[in-house]
Amino acid sequence: MRRSPDPGRGRRASLTLVACWAIPGAAFCGWQFYQGLVPTQPDGWATPGGTIGAAVANLVIAYALFWLCLPGVLLIVGIVQLVRTARRSWPLWAAAVVAGIGLDPLGLWSLGTGNDRAGWPSLAVSIGYLAVGAALVAILLAAPRTLGSANGRPSV
Repeated sequence: MRRSPDPGRGRRASLTLVACWAIPGAAFCGWQFYQGLVPTQPDGWATPGGTIGAAVANLVIAYALFWLCLPGVLLIVGIVQLVRTARRSWPLWAAAVVAGIGLDPLGLWSLGTGNDRAGWPSLAVSIGYLAVGAALVAILLAAPRTLGSANGRPSV
């Protein structure tokens, strides 16, 4: 006898992916905002020192490849989860992920702007990541927890 998939596992995976995408995106743009406000030293790094700035830059570069592929994975996992539990919610999910994909080039743009131009635009993109992440979480939490409860079939 075939067991039905656990919808809670898909929801947890989707929430984890949302957190892995939205929180680092917001933190990165928030860091760029901070870097734009702090005067630079002659060596080109902001006041915390070259060591902290270089460490953050290395972490950002290491995470960038995973982070750039994450919205595609997020789109697929979320749509599969929502089609199983709440058939009417997947277009909202897709629209929110596409809005998040639109934020990615802006987040990367703030990396190359340098300390003289980063600042308020980076803060706006950071808030955008938090808003899209909150919308994705709200869509997932609004979906029913059990299979079949959104389309009239008895719950499993």
